[in-house]
Amino acid sequence: MSDHIADLDGRAELADEARQLLRAMRLTRVGDGDRTKAAELIAEATALLERDAPDQPLWHTGLTEFDGYDDSIELNRIFPFSPAMGAANPASTLADLRVDDDGVIRGEVTFAEYHNGPPWNLAHGGVVSLVYDELLGMAGMLGGGGGHTASLTIDFRRPTPLGVPVRVAAWMIEPNGRKLFAHGEMHHDGVLLTEARGLFIQPRSADDAALGAS
Repeated sequence: MSDHIADLDGRAELADEARQLLRAMRLTRVGDGDRTKAAELIAEATALLERDAPDQPLWHTGLTEFDGYDDSIELNRIFPFSPAMGAANPASTLADLRVDDDGVIRGEVTFAEYHNGPPWNLAHGGVVSLVYDELLGMAGMLGGGGGHTASLTIDFRRPTPLGVPVRVAAWMIEPNGRKLFAHGEMHHDGVLLTEARGLFIQPRSADDAALGAS
């Protein structure tokens, strides 16, 4: 299978280093001098990366046009810049997903320290919702071609822990015309943490898709 972008592995490696940086920034208790030195090093790295950062349409596939889009590539690589689960996006969760023979997306997602919400050592509910939006959207894409999020409902039953793999599953329910319905769940240690229901509307045309219209 081909990738949307040829240098994804290199970008993912860079993102992994940046994740460690984000983690360290969240946890550090070093003094002012060390923080100042770290800020200078970060500024140097930023300037290096911005040497070639052209303005372009942004799509979390990494593409700037629909030509070249292939939804048959490995699920973990289809949306590399996703803020929810993108391997090349350092702010995202760590995700390992697959599509089983029954058409259900299954795998694990790990929330990092910088995804913390109240009170202690728990994932922020907004970040959990972000992951569900992507996860259910993927289910709709695989089952019915995908669409824009029209509604997303999350039932929070138990807190979602940080730093440990959370088991996820998502699948599409029978579509109704341009309406795609999907369902998802997260479990840890056999306990249901959250479940979600989503409605996605297929765009009428590729132009509408590009504009975010439905």
